[in-house]
Amino acid sequence: MKRINRVLLMRHEHLAGALVELSEIATTSSGAHCILHHLSEACDGAEVMAALKPLQLRHRVESIAGHGCNETLTRNPNPLEDIVTMICYSRPRQFWSICTAVFVGVVSCLIGLPASPVHAADYSVLVGYADLERPAPVNFPTPWDGSPGVIFKGCPGCPNLDAGAVRIVNNTGGTLTVNAVIVRLDTCTFNLWPSNIALPFGGELIVTQTVDGAVGGAVGGCTADGHFDTSDVGPGGVDWAGVCTNSNIIPQIDVTVNGVTTTYADTGQVLNTGGVDAAECPVGTNESTQWTTIGSLPCPRAILTLTPFTQTHAVGTTATVSATLTNSCGTPLAGVNVGFTTLAGPNVSITHIDTTDRSGNASFSYTSSSSGTDTLKAAVTNLAGTFTSTDVSVTWTNPPSASAAPTPGGGGGGGGGGCSLRPGGEGSPAAYLAALGNIGLPVVVLLVLSVWSWRRQR
Repeated sequence: MKRINRVLLMRHEHLAGALVELSEIATTSSGAHCILHHLSEACDGAEVMAALKPLQLRHRVESIAGHGCNETLTRNPNPLEDIVTMICYSRPRQFWSICTAVFVGVVSCLIGLPASPVHAADYSVLVGYADLERPAPVNFPTPWDGSPGVIFKGCPGCPNLDAGAVRIVNNTGGTLTVNAVIVRLDTCTFNLWPSNIALPFGGELIVTQTVDGAVGGAVGGCTADGHFDTSDVGPGGVDWAGVCTNSNIIPQIDVTVNGVTTTYADTGQVLNTGGVDAAECPVGTNESTQWTTIGSLPCPRAILTLTPFTQTHAVGTTATVSATLTNSCGTPLAGVNVGFTTLAGPNVSITHIDTTDRSGNASFSYTSSSSGTDTLKAAVTNLAGTFTSTDVSVTWTNPPSASAAPTPGGGGGGGGGGCSLRPGGEGSPAAYLAALGNIGLPVVVLLVLSVWSWRRQR
C-alpha cells in the first residue's frame, strides 16, 4: 500500500487492469483518522488505471487506533495525483477490460511476443547421424545445410563428416530463442555451439560437428576440438572406436529455449549408433541415420514416393503429380527441395523444384499441347548424393473432333422428289432436326412477344 495525499492506494507497480480492494484514509471533524471501505454494491470492484477520476462511492467506516468514527467525515477534495490510480468499475467496464485483455493477447501473438513460458510442444527435437566417409544418400539426414529455413551450426560444406546431429524445429507462430543445446554421453559433454539463436516460425536449427574430418587413432572418445563423433564415445568418455559391444549409454540432450531447459533422452541411441561403432560392425558400414524423433527407435532411411502412378488428361488441361518425403518410420521430412523431371514423352526435359511442407509434401503441375505419354520422376539431392522415387506416367489425349456438318443433296439420279435415305439428305431426320433448330428460336421469341402484348392489352 502507498499513501498519497492522505489516500491509501495499492502499490503502483500493479499493471493496468489488475483487480484491487479500494480503501482510503479520511478524517473526522474531531480529527480522528478512519479507513473508508467502499461497499460492494457501490461498484463491482476496482481496477488499476492510468487515468484520473474522482471517487464517488458509498462506503463504510472503520476506526483506526480506537478513535470514534461516527462523526461527519472530511475528505480530501482532490486526493489523486498524476500517477497510476484506482477507480471504480461497473460490469460494462469489466466486460471491456476482458475484451482489452483478449485484444492485447491476440496482438502479442501476431507480433511474436511470448505471452507465456515456452512448452515442449512449441518445438520438436530430432536426432540423426551424418556420415560422408561412407556416403549413402537415402540415409543422410535431410534437410541439412543449405535447405530452406535451416539455420546450420556446424561445418558448412565439409566433405568428411562423421558426427551425430540434433535438429530443433519451431512449431509456434512466433520466434523462439534457442539459448543453448548441450549433448551428454555419460561423463562426456559436448557444448560446441553458439547461444541465443533466434529461430523464426517454421525455422529449423541443426547442430553438428564444427570442424572437418573424422576422429581417429588416439584422439577418439570424448573430444572438445569441434568433432562430434558420438559413435566413438564409450563409458566414462573412453574411445569406443571399433567396439561392437553396446555401451548402454543413453545420450541426453539439454535444450534451453526462451530460458526454459528441457532434457531429452535419445533412448533409441541414434546419436551413438546403437551404442556401438557401427562403421566397424561390420567394417565399412555406413553410419548415417535419417532424422528421427527424439526418444524413438532409429528410422535409418528416407522414403520418397510420387503419385498417382498413372493418370490421363486431355491436351490443354492440367496434370499434377505429388511427392511425399518421410523417414522410414513415416515421419514427414519438411523443408527439403524436391526436383521433378519428365524423362520421356511429348514434354521431355521439363523440370520443376518444390519444397516439402510440414506434411512432407511437394507437387508439380503442368499442361501439354501435344498428345502422348510422359514419364516423370522425383529426386532429392543432399551432400551424400541423390535418391529418387519410382517413375509415374501422364497420358495426354486429343479431345474428340467435332461432327461433320450435314451435306445438302437431292434425290436419286435424275429424279428429284421422293424420300432420300442418304445421311444428311433432304429427307433425312438430321435435315429435319437442323431445319427445326434454325427456326425454333425465332418462333419461341415470337410467341413470347405475342403473349406479352396480349396481356398488356387486357
